[in-house]
Amino acid sequence: MTQPAYTTSEIYHKVAELLEDGKRFVLASVIRAAGSTPRGTSAKMIVLEDGKSIGTIGGGCLETYVIHESKKVFEDGILRIVEADLGDDSWSGLGMACGGKVEIALELIEPNPRLIILGAGHLAKAIAKVGRLVGMRIVVIDPFAKPEDFPEADTVLSEGYEEGVAKIPIYAYDSVVICTRHQGDEPALRAVINSKARYIGMVGSANRVQLVFKELMKEGYSAEKLLKVNAPIGLEIGAETPEEIAVSIIAEVIMNRRGGTGAPKKIKKIEQAVVEKA
Repeated sequence: MTQPAYTTSEIYHKVAELLEDGKRFVLASVIRAAGSTPRGTSAKMIVLEDGKSIGTIGGGCLETYVIHESKKVFEDGILRIVEADLGDDSWSGLGMACGGKVEIALELIEPNPRLIILGAGHLAKAIAKVGRLVGMRIVVIDPFAKPEDFPEADTVLSEGYEEGVAKIPIYAYDSVVICTRHQGDEPALRAVINSKARYIGMVGSANRVQLVFKELMKEGYSAEKLLKVNAPIGLEIGAETPEEIAVSIIAEVIMNRRGGTGAPKKIKKIEQAVVEKA
């Protein structure tokens, strides 16, 4: 059934609601309309990850096609502009009576990335501060976590890791950092290892990480799954203080999200040219 038409302001109100709820979606906008079309330029429709839609850009087969193409945008995040000839039966089987042509932009809209911190010690506090500084939404879960200790956090759950994680959906664009001061490493990792989180990292020495991994392997977790955990966590920058360690951890989270390498940006050719001219 065709969705009801929304005004532009109503669509943007829905956009704000979805972002506030931490949901990502594709915004489909008609950017060109020629001939007789059901909706003109500026018509918009929101496509959700489950294939449902809000608003309409013309109804019927056109919207079915747009929802199908939106799946590709969810997968790679690349803006797409698709064309539809509404009077051409050979084109996607549309054959709509209006007979016009439209171009539709499909843009992935995502909320600010979310950082889920399992732990409430000095390092957890520093990670929350640095994470917020770079625009992340912060969730803290720990039996001893207090909202007043994490003013940067959007959500603070003062309960066990498995109980807390069960209360929040973890999405594919979330990052998880485990820093329990070792008392809760196993239950914390157990709580998130099967989640959709794009990044899971755990603080600890190499020996400590091996002990945790061995324990979870005894419980039936595969080596393949455990090796996806970034542990020991962070980039090697010689960090010592909680704040420095937090910077190295958030840098690794950003590298994972942006596809960076972590290598220095210093250009060897420039360095060589400077030396030769000296």
